[in-house]
This record gives sequence, C-alpha cells and structure tokens, in this order.
Amino acid sequence: MVKLDKWEDINKPLFRKHVPQTISARELFVFRQFEQIFSKKQQDAEAHQCFCGQLFLVRRERLQDVKKDFLGNLVCPKCAESPEDSEDYQWRRKFELFRKLTEAMQELERSVPENRSLHEEKVRELSRGLFEFKNMKELYIEYFKLMEELDDKEQYSLRFRQSFQEAIKKLFRKGKEQNLMEFIKFIFSPDPNETQHIEETIWESNLSVIRTEKDYFLGKVSDYPILIKPISQGDLTKSRLIAQLLLYCHLIEIDTLYNLSLNLAVVANGGTCVKNPFPKSVVYPMEKIKFIEKASQGLAHLLREVYSKEVRNAFAHSKYSIEGDYFVKTDQDFRISIEDLQNKIHLLNDYWRFLFYMIGREQVQAMEYGEMKTKSGDTIKINVGWVDEKSSSSHFSL
Repeated sequence: MVKLDKWEDINKPLFRKHVPQTISARELFVFRQFEQIFSKKQQDAEAHQCFCGQLFLVRRERLQDVKKDFLGNLVCPKCAESPEDSEDYQWRRKFELFRKLTEAMQELERSVPENRSLHEEKVRELSRGLFEFKNMKELYIEYFKLMEELDDKEQYSLRFRQSFQEAIKKLFRKGKEQNLMEFIKFIFSPDPNETQHIEETIWESNLSVIRTEKDYFLGKVSDYPILIKPISQGDLTKSRLIAQLLLYCHLIEIDTLYNLSLNLAVVANGGTCVKNPFPKSVVYPMEKIKFIEKASQGLAHLLREVYSKEVRNAFAHSKYSIEGDYFVKTDQDFRISIEDLQNKIHLLNDYWRFLFYMIGREQVQAMEYGEMKTKSGDTIKINVGWVDEKSSSSHFSL
C-alpha cells in the first residue's frame, strides 16, 4: 500500500481484520495523529497502510529506517518483524490484563466483608503472569508498578508544563525531608471513598469522549455501523468540549483539590496537615487560591491559570454559546478562544493527575519499606490495611 493523505485513501476491507476487540489508548493516539496529519496540523509524521492492511504512523526522522516492500512502500512493524511489534504485543497483553485487574480490584474495594475472599481470589487469578503478592499491601505496590510501566509518561509529560512539575516535586521533597511526620499524614490524607467517586467521574467523562471518538474514527477506517447519522469533525469537537467542561466544572469546585494543594504547601513549609485547612470564612475557589498563595506562590499561580469564574458560571447556568473558535458567555461581555479554554481544562486535569501520581508513588514507597526515617534519625513505622470489618478503605498507623 502507500502513504495516506486523507481518510478516504484507506482500504477499509483490507483493514477490517486488524480492528482490535478492545480499542486501547494506542489506537486512539494513532487515529488522533492521523486526524492531525490529514488536516495539515502536523507536519513531522506520515500515515501509512501496509500491504497486509494494517495502519501505522511513522515519524519523518525515521522514514529511512523503516523496512520497505518490493515496490518501495513502507511496511508495518509486524510485517517487518521488528522488535517494536513484539514489544507492542506484550504491551497489549498486559494492557488487557491490567484493565480486567483494575475492575476486579474496584469490586474488591467495594465488597462487603463476607464476599471479600471471593473477590480477592479473582484479583489473585488475574494477577498471575503479571506479578505475585502475599497480602493487600503487596498487591497495591505491584499494581502501582504495573500502572507506571503501562502509562505513556512521554506524551503526558510533554503536555504538563515542566516548571509546574518541578514546583510540585520540590514541595514533596521539602515536606518529606524536613517535616516527615506531617508529610506521611498528608500522603495518606485523601479519603479513599471520596477519591474513588472523583476518579469515577473523571473516568466517565473521559469515557464519553472516547466512545464518541471511537464511533468517529471507526467510521473513517472501516464499515462501522452508524447511529442515526455519521459523526462529523464538528460533532466530535463539540462533544469533546462539552464533556471536558462538565469535568472542569466538577473539579474546579471540589474541596479536595484546594485542601490537598494547601496542605502540601503548608507541610513543605514545616506546618501541620489538617482535614479542613481553610478558615470557615474562606469559601469560594478564588478566595482559596488567594489563601494558598500565602503558602505557595507556585501552586497559586497554577490554580489562577486554571480558574475562570466566567466559564464556570456560563456553563453551569447554560448561558454560553460556541461561536466559531470562541466560547462566549451570552449574558456578559466575555469570550475565550476554544484553544485557551482547552489549555485551562488540560492544565487542571494534568495537575490533578500529577498530584495524585505523586501521592500514590509516596504511598507505595511507604508501604513497600514499612518505615521511614526522620532527619534526626528516628524511625517511623507504617502499617496499612483495612480500617475495620465494615469498610474496605485503607488506613495507616504510625
């Protein structure tokens, strides 16, 4: 086959046998890249279809390294028998098992005590071939390591501004080195049930976008059945934006975002981690951001970039419209470009994700070693397990 310049160049019947049973993040990434290439928004990569029918992406700097057929056309990693194909196969196998394991662990965490052993056995069976564990502590440690292995950190780190990453890492290092007891309280402070509800909201929002993308992209690459009418690029853009705005309005209002931000900054400055760190008089997001600024100008700067009262109010009260490339508040003289709005939404999502990644990493290290040493040389023992017979939430004791 040949280089592809538009969706219509794809041989759909030839690609049909390559449509995977489960569409992973890798397929979606390739399809999104194809969309960028075909719309001339990306110039550093090419879209190709192999003679076997497989679709694949090639960076321009690697064109000379890719194997070609007798006609001089590029062939996919599988037909070229490249190491990338073997790596891709192993990644997909682990990805599918990880997906099932995640669902099983969520069922285990929600289970009542009398059914817990059955759910634990299901988790143990799914984890075979991935890792071994003797207890729940080891399960979470190994699960986190597998999650890190499968996560596409390169794509993620490219989007989340390096200066913000470094500022957050610095606060974690400072708190851990200079205020260890309060730091341990901080990393185990998120309520597991509340966090799970937030993560489910994030997942459902992302899933609604992914499902729309799936219908859009599969309609482009195969004879995929449509519902009512084909999804246009405009439909996809609008659906994606609405789902992102729903998530934005949810995250920007939750107390956990601001409580964790303030506690992180306070602990890094030698203070105490408390459940409700804000005075009762500080209620609204911008008031909280100004309060956080007293402890960390870096975190406050990030949150100021994220927050827009006008966007939040316009969307929450359905007083907005999409006019060309702009989001407009219809009852006020306010507009923001879609690009700038999505940058705010991405920054908020990335901050939430990075913050919980850092917390999760520190939790796992604490559980793995079972103890941490203070600057004075004192040892703090850490034990994590079930709270009681009626709850699946984890806890720690010092």
